[in-house]
Formats: sequence, C-alpha cells, structure tokens
Amino acid sequence: KGRGGENRREGGDGSVTLDLTVTAKAEGIFTLTGADAGADGIYRIESVTHSANRSGGSITKLELKQPE
Repeated sequence: KGRGGENRREGGDGSVTLDLTVTAKAEGIFTLTGADAGADGIYRIESVTHSANRSGGSITKLELKQPE
C-alpha cells in the first residue's frame, strides 16, 4: 500500500528543455502535448534550472515526475 503511492509518484519521469520560462516553478504542473501518445500528459515539475548564454540564448530545463 505504501509503496503503491511511491511507485505511482516515481512512475514517469524525464526532462524537457524550453526557451526561457521564468514562470516555471518546482511543484508546478507541466502539460506535455505533441510528443508521443504514451508520453503526453500532465506532469509535476520536480526542479527548474534557468541558464543564460552571453551570445543571447536562454533556456529553462524542467525535471518532471509523476504523470497524472
């Protein structure tokens, strides 16, 4: 019973890189669409990392868990 919730929580994970998205925050919700029928869905954001490059590019990397 206790492990069932843990398995569901850790069942789906991955990462996604986006153009700079300053509104992204840990424990927020991310909706993935257009990737794959098995991967599309609603995910919990585990962590957010913003990176800026002097040449002008800025990205946000999201670590995702727990598809709904």
